Amino acid sequence: MSDSSYSEEHTVARIRVTITPSASYGFGTAADLAGIDPALLVYYCQAGLLGASRTDPAAAAFDDDAIFEIRRIEQVRRHYGVDRRALPLLCGLWREVERLQAEVRFLRDLKGRRGVYRASAFRPQSPGRGFGALYHHEKD
Repeated sequence: MSDSSYSEEHTVARIRVTITPSASYGFGTAADLAGIDPALLVYYCQAGLLGASRTDPAAAAFDDDAIFEIRRIEQVRRHYGVDRRALPLLCGLWREVERLQAEVRFLRDLKGRRGVYRASAFRPQSPGRGFGALYHHEKD
């Protein structure tokens, strides 16, 4: 059995689920699958839009998540006319939003398990610094 045809089958609640490991694509194949020019993929790699591990496009391996990310970047670039120079900022904002969404999911899960949520534990202790300044106003 070769590694490329490896898969696992499991039966969960009478539903057969097939798990296949994520494929890995070379540079040219990734550009073709994403529907972009290889030169643009080089730019995306060098600009760090696809993660720090892909700064050298010749040595990079692209998985299904990377192909999805390339397509998402291209869709926004084409649909909204976003300039290539603004893409690093946009991708950074996407990653931050996704990180914050994961944190909110974690906190909601924690709240569900513990039954207690203490928002004050996440605010700065001293007034006037950070987001704590929004909650503490000193009177003259």
